[in-house]
Amino acid sequence: MKVLLKLSIERFKKFFLLTSAEKYLFLSSWLWLSRVRKSLRKKPFKTVLSNVNKLAEKRKSVSNVKISADDISLAVERCSGIFHGNCDCLPKALAGRILFARYGYNTVLRIGAVRSSGSDFTAHAWLESDGKIVVGDIPGIKDFKLFEGIEGVLF
Repeated sequence: MKVLLKLSIERFKKFFLLTSAEKYLFLSSWLWLSRVRKSLRKKPFKTVLSNVNKLAEKRKSVSNVKISADDISLAVERCSGIFHGNCDCLPKALAGRILFARYGYNTVLRIGAVRSSGSDFTAHAWLESDGKIVVGDIPGIKDFKLFEGIEGVLF
């Protein structure tokens, strides 16, 4: 218990050492991950995707401070570790899509699958910006076959 408390205090201290723009990015990441996870549990995927697309289309810049794509990726990844059982790839990619759009980046959502063994397969979602994977990069991602009709839309 002492170890957990010490870790929490250390994280809390690190948070307050961040700049105001970094704090805002971190809290925004946490908020969007929470909202997307909740929506995916309660609504059909098509509805959630449509809502995320609408939010991403707004492209409202949230700050005069330029935040790098790497910083946004890192914020999404770090915030995803806060949730019990961590956070799956789909909520990270969808929340990332909103955040990247808010900071003026174009992104493409990719969802694909790869056959693992026998009749089993593994599905994965990731986000690309300017041809580079910014959220959800995993080993062997080049082997995934993209699902038709989901990929290729710029936001």
